[in-house]
Amino acid sequence: RKVLTNVKTHPEFGTALAAAREAGVKVLYFPCHVTPDELRIADVVIDT
Repeated sequence: RKVLTNVKTHPEFGTALAAAREAGVKVLYFPCHVTPDELRIADVVIDT
């Protein structure tokens, strides 16, 4: 799976994330299930 940044609304974040990847930073994403009473990590996605 691949997670993409929303460069249309947050271009600086997209640029910074791309620079971090190029510098060798491992990017992890944590999809969550959110309810009014709980935030639970559902998975871990390692960006490759």
